[in-house]
Amino acid sequence: MITTAQVIAWMELLPTPQLDAPLVFNQKPGPAIPETPHRLVTVTRLPGAGMTHEGIFDRPGFQVRVRGLQHDPNSTEADIFALDQAIRAAGAPGMVAGHWLTSLSWIGSGPGPLPGTPDNGQRTEYVVSYLFQVSMDQELESV
Repeated sequence: MITTAQVIAWMELLPTPQLDAPLVFNQKPGPAIPETPHRLVTVTRLPGAGMTHEGIFDRPGFQVRVRGLQHDPNSTEADIFALDQAIRAAGAPGMVAGHWLTSLSWIGSGPGPLPGTPDNGQRTEYVVSYLFQVSMDQELESV
């Protein structure tokens, strides 16, 4: 089974050259989101499609939530699109935390604004959800 912490560690290593500044990842898996820093990425595990019939692969879901700077919804949108592009470019086949990633897809459509934003601090948030298919084997090698 792949953990949220392993997915966060994998995402932190993805190249995102189009960003002006590196993204800060919330090291505590969501859904709890701290008030600071303003610009933050939170990853939350979601119910996925379950194991394949053979029991070889697990298909967990993950939601990526990006919160931006105050009064700057355009940069928040740019951040989520850049991270989404990096995730899909790194996609399958590949390795995530020692598990074979054989497929990666959106759950639904691509990134979109989180309803109810901006928040009281005038920070906009965007979300996108993914379905991973990863091997159930023990970790094969560290990423």
